[in-house]
Amino acid sequence: MKKILVIPSAQFRKHTTSAVLAIALFIVVYFLMVISAIAILCLCVLGAIALVSFHFNFALLMLALGLVSLGVLIVLFLFKFLFKSYKVDRSHLVELDLNSQPILKEILEDIIGQVGTQFPRRVYLSNEVNASVFYDSNLLSMIFPTRKNLTIGMGLVNTLSVEEFKAVLAHEFGHFSQSSMKVGSYVYYVNELIYNLLYENDSYESLASKWAGISGYFSLFVGLAFKVAQGAQWVLKGMYSLVNKNFMALSREMEFHADEIAAYVTGGEPLANSFHKFSPASLALQDVFNYYDNEIPFNRIPQNIYNNHRFVMEFLFSQKSLEYIPVSSELMIKDQWASHPTDEDRIERLMSLHIPTVEGSAISARTCFVDIVNLEVELTSHLLSSCKFTGEAEFISQDEFEEKFTQNYFKYSYPQIFNGYYDYRNPTARLKSFDLQKMKVLPIENLFSGEAVNWVNQKIMAQSDLEILNHIETGRYQIKTFDFRGKRFKKSQVRSVIDQLEDKISKLTKIVEDHDQEIFQYFLKKELELQNPTLLEGYYKDLEEVSKEQEENSKLIKELNVRLEFTSYNTPFIKIQSNFREIKKDEGILKEKIRKLLLDKRFEDVYTIELKEIFEQYVSKEWTYFENESYLQNNLNLLLNSLDGFSSLQDIYGFQIKKGMLLYMESLETGKKNHRQELEIE
Repeated sequence: MKKILVIPSAQFRKHTTSAVLAIALFIVVYFLMVISAIAILCLCVLGAIALVSFHFNFALLMLALGLVSLGVLIVLFLFKFLFKSYKVDRSHLVELDLNSQPILKEILEDIIGQVGTQFPRRVYLSNEVNASVFYDSNLLSMIFPTRKNLTIGMGLVNTLSVEEFKAVLAHEFGHFSQSSMKVGSYVYYVNELIYNLLYENDSYESLASKWAGISGYFSLFVGLAFKVAQGAQWVLKGMYSLVNKNFMALSREMEFHADEIAAYVTGGEPLANSFHKFSPASLALQDVFNYYDNEIPFNRIPQNIYNNHRFVMEFLFSQKSLEYIPVSSELMIKDQWASHPTDEDRIERLMSLHIPTVEGSAISARTCFVDIVNLEVELTSHLLSSCKFTGEAEFISQDEFEEKFTQNYFKYSYPQIFNGYYDYRNPTARLKSFDLQKMKVLPIENLFSGEAVNWVNQKIMAQSDLEILNHIETGRYQIKTFDFRGKRFKKSQVRSVIDQLEDKISKLTKIVEDHDQEIFQYFLKKELELQNPTLLEGYYKDLEEVSKEQEENSKLIKELNVRLEFTSYNTPFIKIQSNFREIKKDEGILKEKIRKLLLDKRFEDVYTIELKEIFEQYVSKEWTYFENESYLQNNLNLLLNSLDGFSSLQDIYGFQIKKGMLLYMESLETGKKNHRQELEIE
């Protein structure tokens, strides 16, 4: 069999060199830091000997010990990563015996023969919509050749055809053939070392603090050691950025290279098709996981979660509008921290190769496995093994899952008649008098056409792009260049691009507002034709009032969340106390809003009994959150839970009002008499 030979591109070789040089520079810098630390230790020891030799007394002895401890603490800081145990977590993986999987084994052998690489050391199954390659990372793998492992996600198998599955496997074996993957092992250990020195300092600081607590003589030198450590951390942060930016650039080129190898095995089309399926399949699997998050507390579990996954993928696809027009950002910013190129870039590169697609099977990749159902059940059981149950677990049948998932989907979705037009915005209108008899209105097919939805999505995307550009202008995003509408711009030119986007948003806003008015007039006329009570204007007014209230509440929630961020990281005691004093005013506003909410009958069916109890406890008195140099965790949790609960209720109630209005509008179109439908939100 003729082996595939794909010569790495000039960019690939360039980024490999840059990544290796960055690692080499880190080694040199770290070596110099170690030499300097040892030199400081020697000087400290010599200084301590000189002090004691000059005149021996208790004070000088303590100073000498403190001086020696300064050097010891500096050296210890740079070597403390050696005392940490490194263990790769494989608890989510199940090893696959290839001898029991002859079809898969034959596929792997065929691809390996074409790519010209080694057979994997081990093959694992995971629950993900993904496949990956990894080393048994240890220090020996940085020196000696080590066979790689292959992980196959059962969610991926559930998603792809046989030919697409082969293309993905060929891509992974493309990585097997890349000697540059060894650079990843070095980067892994460099990152572990730097992370340890930057963030895993609790034991070190505890040891140093205990030493400082023995005597005031020592505390001065411990403080100096901390200052030196902070200087070292500043250098290491710069090295982390340098090493990882260079490796991420190499990683992106490695993906392009592996894609090209896969294209020579199956052609470019199957791999390109798989890219389109990854995201929807991942979202569908997450929807299944979310469903069971609400069932597992009641000891109700799936027997085969992949049956559920297949149903959800098919169901969600069936709900997708045929008129859907994808909207892409006009702004392109190269993400220096991305390990993979964008799917769009990868597909474009694949298609540019013009490699003919090999005739292959379009049936499900599940046929590549023997006894696939038992494998799915085993993986499902493995996934649930970490769950804790309060009683005997009960399996949810596939029929029950499909029925309840469908019910939940429509319960938390807006009517399909609107084609997604209101998914991310509220109905709006200029309320004024109309001569409804003479008014001409558009047919409903035009009101919620793919074109109309596209206007809304374009505006949302343009607003997102504008926010990013504003961050670039203010310096929050540190970049030198960006692409807009296929043209390269420097940071100094960002204002002109902002002006273009603002002009586009202004025009789209006018188009959407005018279209909203057409929609309002259409349903107003429908209301008249059906001789219904005039409720539509009231719905619009109610939704506008709720939106204003939600906007005000969202600002309060955001402000409090930002001000409480200090509770999640180390903060000086004095600063903690002052921070809690500063939030008192906003906390008072929050409590008052929660008190009103508890008295508001509109919310009685929205919050749970548990949340109501949390609210009542929270507003019952003034709470102290920090005392005797320690957080009062129960009180703090009460505050955070009340804030989260208040935020959730805003979303749920807003959804209720909006969906109630849209159901009424739908009833005007369908002519249903019973238009006021109750929404039960748990």
